[in-house]
Amino acid sequence: MLFLINNYYFIMKALSLLCLISLIINLREIVGLLKKIERKSAILLLLIVVLGLVLRMWVIPHTAHDYFDEFEHMNIAQNMAFSGKFFLTLMGTDRFCQAHAFPHRIPGYHSILARAFSVFGDSETVAYNLTALIGSFSVPLVFLLTYLLFNQQGIALYAAFLFNLIPVHLKYSGASGLEVPSLFFILLSYIAALIYLRQTTLKTLFLLISFTGFALYLRPENGILLFFIPFFIFLFSDKAEFNRSKVIRHISFSLLIFVLALPYLVHIYLDVFTYPAKEWSATLCERIIRFRRQLPDNLFFWFSNFTPLPFTLLAIFGIMRLIRENKKMLIFFSLWFIVLLAVYSQHINSSFINNPDGDRFSLPMYLTLVIFAGFGLFEALNLSKNKRIAIFLALSFILIETFPSLRLSLDRTFSRDIYKEYNFVWDNKDKIPDDTYVLTFAPYFIISTIHKKAVLPELFLRLEDKPETAILLDDFWQDAEALRVYKKIEDQLKKIYDFKLLSRFSVSQDQNYSFILLTKKNNVLDADGE
Repeated sequence: MLFLINNYYFIMKALSLLCLISLIINLREIVGLLKKIERKSAILLLLIVVLGLVLRMWVIPHTAHDYFDEFEHMNIAQNMAFSGKFFLTLMGTDRFCQAHAFPHRIPGYHSILARAFSVFGDSETVAYNLTALIGSFSVPLVFLLTYLLFNQQGIALYAAFLFNLIPVHLKYSGASGLEVPSLFFILLSYIAALIYLRQTTLKTLFLLISFTGFALYLRPENGILLFFIPFFIFLFSDKAEFNRSKVIRHISFSLLIFVLALPYLVHIYLDVFTYPAKEWSATLCERIIRFRRQLPDNLFFWFSNFTPLPFTLLAIFGIMRLIRENKKMLIFFSLWFIVLLAVYSQHINSSFINNPDGDRFSLPMYLTLVIFAGFGLFEALNLSKNKRIAIFLALSFILIETFPSLRLSLDRTFSRDIYKEYNFVWDNKDKIPDDTYVLTFAPYFIISTIHKKAVLPELFLRLEDKPETAILLDDFWQDAEALRVYKKIEDQLKKIYDFKLLSRFSVSQDQNYSFILLTKKNNVLDADGE
């Protein structure tokens, strides 16, 4: 089974090629859909996209929000770009991995980022700009999805406008996490499903299989697409035209998507049973406790200051109208919202309100919110006597209400003590020689940000020929068990090295970040007493 995981880089290349080929052979159908969009709507959509691009590229801060996952993502992408291996470095540099671990990550985003690193270099700037572009390109996808669902360009424009201003999406469009790219490919999967429902040809089926297959590899929970896409096709297909050939196509879809999903399923199996990750190895009782604790927060999130009030109110109004006008759409996207809410509420540290980076899990649920809210806004404005004034007032109010929520979300990152460590490391990077190892419990953090050599302290102690000097990153954020291990390692290091403080940043009297220079003692025993 590890054979599939070890060859992830080539598997993801093959999947990317499938997506590209499917796009090319369906180009005429896609262009045909776009030709039906009126010029006025196209201009308005362009203005919305440009606004979103400006916000995401030059206004929203580009920084890490999800500690320390984002540094893992960049390091894995470095190894895929320069070694062709799906590794997480425990000892080495950004170009050479001397010791590695099995990554508890799904490789879709890393394969995309690896290509960007191969072309533009492996810097945080490249990672942040890539996510900002993906976030910006998601806006026209929301327009196209909503347009195909309702056949109304007005609804699609309102949905795209609202999506463009989602505070959580804006926030994480300046980061390097999985959530924004994941939502991008979820959108592509549903658009491909709608194109297939309109054309029902083998080549549109190929488009659906390719994008759904790739979407699985963006986040672990995207496996629900294996159930939701077939349900979507069944719910929205024309039963009057349901014949033997379509049944065969649907069976073919199921078989082919299973083949593409096989490495994904193997990875999930390894995460649960062979290399248990804390996110996956929890007992049923632990999951129930988390669910009961986090569900109220995650429900309240949609009525809190983190979600602009107009979004929720318009979605509720849209639901009221859909009850009468389109029950199928209401059922499907409500179920999408409810299932994701249940999945995330039992996940570790996924309170959208209490965990500073837990709000990122709300992103795929916003797909439901903006579809309902876009429809609700369209219906509400149709009730107005002076539609132009109503549109101006409504959109202005939404803009005004968005940015306090965005500021609130951003402040949660910048006030964190871990973020202060990030700044501390950057401020002191020039004090660390390129040929000197930094000992840290998160080597990928040092490797992916300041591009220095890094190693886990446990691995460093096992080196037979230890270097004359090294640098220890001493911090306080670990839990009690990690601190106990750190104290033991520090005692072993003091048998071999003299400690000298290089730099320190005090968060409080008992909380410090420090770089400590280790200089080898003369004629000493090593840590094992040999």
